Amino acid sequence: MSKSFVGIALSLCAACGPSSEANAPPSPTPASPTPVAAAPGDTSELVNEAPGDAMPTATASTAKGVIDAYFAAVEAGDREAAHALLTPEAREEAKTSRKSFTYAFFEMGFKVKTRRLRGEIEEQGDKASAYFKAVLLDEKGKDDNEGMRFVLVREDGKWLIAEIN
Repeated sequence: MSKSFVGIALSLCAACGPSSEANAPPSPTPASPTPVAAAPGDTSELVNEAPGDAMPTATASTAKGVIDAYFAAVEAGDREAAHALLTPEAREEAKTSRKSFTYAFFEMGFKVKTRRLRGEIEEQGDKASAYFKAVLLDEKGKDDNEGMRFVLVREDGKWLIAEIN
């Protein structure tokens, strides 16, 4: 049993027990992300295992920051914010192509259950790529295991997502 789970369980038990303030409602306890154990020798970076939790520190001026912001927008259901992180060509595809992850998230109701960066984000000049292992929930709430490859380009000093496939 993980320490995060034990901490949450203890917090919940404490909230259910007697209180010195009998009429005060219990204060909500935010859930912590559940880390996923990596295979021996796996140097993959854990990005975010629980939708809605705070992302690791990064800025939108980095390729990683743009990917993190994209996932945060998807998890928040903020289509406009997600589209703002795409190149014009990728944005157009996201609006019309049923093969697009962005289309699946906003038009078909897919949700991100977990995601994990596989390896490193590779940057070469004004291009970058990153591979993720993701578990999505389809429109029926069933797990859909996916590999996601992000291709980013830097335009005018700003990273944008050119492809997600």
